[in-house]
Amino acid sequence: MVLDSWRRPSGGKMSWFNLNYYLLSSFLTFQVLNWSRAIWPLLWDVLSYFLVLAACYWACFVTYRYLKRYHLAFNVASYKKAVLITGCDTGFGNMLARKLVSHGFQVLAGCLDPASSNATKLAEVHNVNVFPLDVTSEKSLHEALRVVSLQLESTGN
Repeated sequence: MVLDSWRRPSGGKMSWFNLNYYLLSSFLTFQVLNWSRAIWPLLWDVLSYFLVLAACYWACFVTYRYLKRYHLAFNVASYKKAVLITGCDTGFGNMLARKLVSHGFQVLAGCLDPASSNATKLAEVHNVNVFPLDVTSEKSLHEALRVVSLQLESTGN
């Protein structure tokens, strides 16, 4: 009985031992190869289209991951965020303070001369607190620390 296990339940031999199976499978193989030679240009067009599509998808995916990881990760939500900027009475500090206020940040603007024209214009902007700050004076730094601490406590930041 064990030796008959290679036979089908119907008693016939398995198909892979049959000569007709070999002839039919070889004939079909050659026919498929013959057919694929005729259809290959069309098949190549379709495959090349999908390869280009896959390459574009991959490039978009890599670009998205790069932007998400390195560019978009540096965008900070401005809700309940305060920024301390020194040198806001002139130049770069003044421009940066205006830019951050437009993005919704609370700006604590340290100015060497809070009575200067640019500092008074900056003080009129909503969400900007101007206070005197001389970064070369330790006394001025301690006073600025006290002012900033009080301001942050009063706004809940």
